[in-house]
Amino acid sequence: MYKYPDDFINKIICGDCLEVMKGIPDKSVDLVLTDPPYESLNRWKGIGTTARMGLGRKDSKSYNPSKFFGTISNEKLFGIMEEFYRILKKDTHCYVMCDNVTLPYFFNMMGMGFGCPLCIYRDDFTIKFNNLKPLI
Repeated sequence: MYKYPDDFINKIICGDCLEVMKGIPDKSVDLVLTDPPYESLNRWKGIGTTARMGLGRKDSKSYNPSKFFGTISNEKLFGIMEEFYRILKKDTHCYVMCDNVTLPYFFNMMGMGFGCPLCIYRDDFTIKFNNLKPLI
């Protein structure tokens, strides 16, 4: 476990974000800015940029799916957002980049459902962010 705040000041911490965040006290962070590797990225394996990252094109002999980075399942998004909310100070900001496939999950987590049949629906909307706004 990391020692907060000493191990967090002006440092890059490599580790599982959920495990690292558990060491951060409640309401102690001014800003969360993140672009997690969402489950929806899996549809790009071996196509475009991922092929140029050493993965190789799907239809080639050089294709090696084990070189693709791990992604966060949609089911884990709610727990991650709960941790962001827990560590953020009052009246601060959380910027989470996502694509159009993942955005409905965020709306559903906030109780602003889109009628997305694949999304996670919660009866207890414990994430109490004041605003959810897509930036385009």
